[in-house]
Amino acid sequence: MKKFFLVILAISQLIFAESKLTIKNISILNNKEIPVEVIESNMSLKVGQDYTAEKMVNDYISLKKLNYIKEIKIYPDIQADGINLVVTVTEKENSKQLLKDKGVIPLSEMEKIDKSLTIKDISISGLNYLTQDKIKELVPLTVGGYFSKTKALEGKNNLLNSGYFYSVEPAATKYEDGVYLVYNVVENMYINGIEFKGNTLYTNEQIKEKMKSKEKNIFNYNELREDKNIIDKLYKDGGYGLGQVYDVQIDPQTQNVIFYISEGVVKDIVFRKVNKRENDERRSEGKSDLKTEDFVLQREIVLEKGKPLETAKFEKTARNLFRLGIFKNVTQEFESVPDDPNSKIVVFLLDEQKTAAYQGTVSYGASSGLAGSLSVSDTNFKGNGQSLSLTGTVGESSTKSLSLSFSDPWIKGTDRISLSTSLYNTTYEDDDSVDAYYVEKLGFKLTMGKALTDKIRLRIGPKFEHLTEMDEDENPTDKYNTLSLLPAIIYDTRNNIYTATSGEYASLEVELGKILDRNNYYTTELELRKYHKGFFEKNTFAYRTVFGVGSDELKDSQKFRVGGGSTLRGYDSGEYKGNYEFYANLENRTRLNDNFEVVGFMDFGRAWDKTSTTTSTNNLEIGSDIKTTYGIGLRIQTPIGPLRFDYGWPLGDSENTEGQFYFNIGQLF
Repeated sequence: MKKFFLVILAISQLIFAESKLTIKNISILNNKEIPVEVIESNMSLKVGQDYTAEKMVNDYISLKKLNYIKEIKIYPDIQADGINLVVTVTEKENSKQLLKDKGVIPLSEMEKIDKSLTIKDISISGLNYLTQDKIKELVPLTVGGYFSKTKALEGKNNLLNSGYFYSVEPAATKYEDGVYLVYNVVENMYINGIEFKGNTLYTNEQIKEKMKSKEKNIFNYNELREDKNIIDKLYKDGGYGLGQVYDVQIDPQTQNVIFYISEGVVKDIVFRKVNKRENDERRSEGKSDLKTEDFVLQREIVLEKGKPLETAKFEKTARNLFRLGIFKNVTQEFESVPDDPNSKIVVFLLDEQKTAAYQGTVSYGASSGLAGSLSVSDTNFKGNGQSLSLTGTVGESSTKSLSLSFSDPWIKGTDRISLSTSLYNTTYEDDDSVDAYYVEKLGFKLTMGKALTDKIRLRIGPKFEHLTEMDEDENPTDKYNTLSLLPAIIYDTRNNIYTATSGEYASLEVELGKILDRNNYYTTELELRKYHKGFFEKNTFAYRTVFGVGSDELKDSQKFRVGGGSTLRGYDSGEYKGNYEFYANLENRTRLNDNFEVVGFMDFGRAWDKTSTTTSTNNLEIGSDIKTTYGIGLRIQTPIGPLRFDYGWPLGDSENTEGQFYFNIGQLF
């Protein structure tokens, strides 16, 4: 386009070089919003002047620089009596606003302007406290300019929107060739003072310091709205999420503005069950009672009734409820209290999950063969937040066990005292041992705990076991009893004890024991876990590391065992045993929906003997030859409880290349 224009200019220069032609007319085409006067005022060529190509070039450049013009074309139309200069304009899409920004009235509003009427005076009538000059700045008309009804009404709206006036009525009086414009206004009430009702957390002076409204001034609606937001923000920033201004009134007698504040005092705390929708029925609350007893819920509350709701305590209460592990989801709502705008009822909506489970598991190992188990459990026994389970296991390699366990994480009526007990009878085969090829163990364990904080707990208790060791022909080679003490310290910030997606867990447990009428022994085990968000919302990384150290005097049946579905997937259960242990698990968990979750994992670990006097064939240097495995898994939430399916393969082990399948209960950790 530019090259074409230059060619036209060159030709016109040649044509008109020897003759002088006068501009008889200037035609402005395609202008929709830009007034002709504006275009002509930016041109040097005028009607009656001699035409020159040089001036036309300068006019093109001048018009092209105007920010409301997108494209411009100029060319001479030669006629018998002179030249008709044609100017074709392409305006920008927002040319109307751009013209207004420059103080130019667009063509679409030209018809509203009466050029026969000049504004002689603009005044504001009815001012008692505000000044004329300050208010006149809001009127988009000036003395000496043309009168416009549209602009006069715009001025009215500007005055009303300023927030200072109760009413505004413009009046235009025509006198000879001019207009006298008067805005008759009624100012808002004069404010003597500012009062607050319902505030206890902040003093009147503290609130006034933040506000824009001032005493001894005109009441302004805009400042009122800003002040309401300021006060609401003051409460929220201070940690009081329900604090807000719920009403503003003006006392006609005192002429004081009164802000009524609700600080969100907790009137009551209510728990309701969220029921799953059936067919096309909407999800509803409160259709049936919660299984969980009220005392289990009440003891997790840190909110205080009768006091303003503190956001931190409210969020901590919600976390405490979710951490119980018996709810799929914890949401909340707030209900108003009739005739008491300062109070709220806090309602926690609890989506209880099935905690009773009847499960069977199957696992297979190359050397251990097929093993299966049945269990009956409930992690919210009778709604008391207690756990009760009965599990039996039978395997091809003479493995069998029966265990009964019970735990109460917080004994009712105590200061966060916990109790856990288990009774078990286990027989297993250990083909890596000569004297203890078969081991039968009958035991009982009881521990008591005390929470120091919501994150730290101490635990201690006794354990008694009767063990019988047999050779390959099942002839007893040794019988003995052990009695030990199990002190432990636990740190736990997980958001859910069964299906954590965030938080940390650490435990240090020591077993100080004695084989009765024989030697003393000890074991120490440190476990560390961490959970955090992964690549996207429903993706979680989970890590676990376990270190164990035992004394020289440990018998084969007392040593650490690494391998199998709970430690090192891809190897047989108890593949490695020793006085030392290390294993680590890395999992990436992706929840597909409420029922299915896929898992990718890597495991590392091994156990080592401390001395060469052991009957085990494992005599490697401690920390050497750590095994690595990898695999995939599936977690399924069923009506009878959560199921775990894993398949793991050894990595870089030429002697073990085949994978192994594991079927168990719940998350690995």
